[in-house]
Amino acid sequence: MLAQNQRDRRRQRTHSAQEQQPDQNEMAGVSSRATVQQFANELRPSQLMRLGLLRHGIAHDAGPETEFRDEPRELTDEGRRRMEVAATGIARLDLEFQAVVCSPLVRCVQTAEIVGGVLGVQPRVAQTLRPGLHVHGLINVLLEYPETEAVLVCGHQPDMSTVAADLVGGGWIEFKKGALALIELPVLREHAGHLVALYPPSALRRLGA
Repeated sequence: MLAQNQRDRRRQRTHSAQEQQPDQNEMAGVSSRATVQQFANELRPSQLMRLGLLRHGIAHDAGPETEFRDEPRELTDEGRRRMEVAATGIARLDLEFQAVVCSPLVRCVQTAEIVGGVLGVQPRVAQTLRPGLHVHGLINVLLEYPETEAVLVCGHQPDMSTVAADLVGGGWIEFKKGALALIELPVLREHAGHLVALYPPSALRRLGA
């Protein structure tokens, strides 16, 4: 009888230990889900990000003064005047841009300096924003601002239209020189954004006049 009771107690302890030991497949699933969640968190800003896509203002054509090169092209006098008024319009929209990032080409730097000066934000040049920008390059730039709620990016065409389409999942936004599009991004990845507004340059100038 004593021997039988001892065997019963050993079986109970073994069964209890098996119940407490996690299943290997279950642990692997938890680990896999944790890895996916960690990756998703790396692409997710700490809050909803508002992205402004701004095309540079009117610039001189490439010619003898620029040695027929694209990079040194500057804003025309009219381009500067229009951009200064439009920058006031952008400020009156109260979008609270905390960072301004631009292509290194002269016309973009000048545009970003005009807008940044009105907004009180020092522009930063990002080589990634050169002509030929791909949406993944833009996302990499935005990942440098995980705590920033609103970022303004100044770039070129057709890049602004293509990255906007990639972010919102299709369509085509026509960016005239000096136009601004506003996209909300809950997650920094393709097709995750929502187009909130599109401001033609004439509308921005009316706001700023």
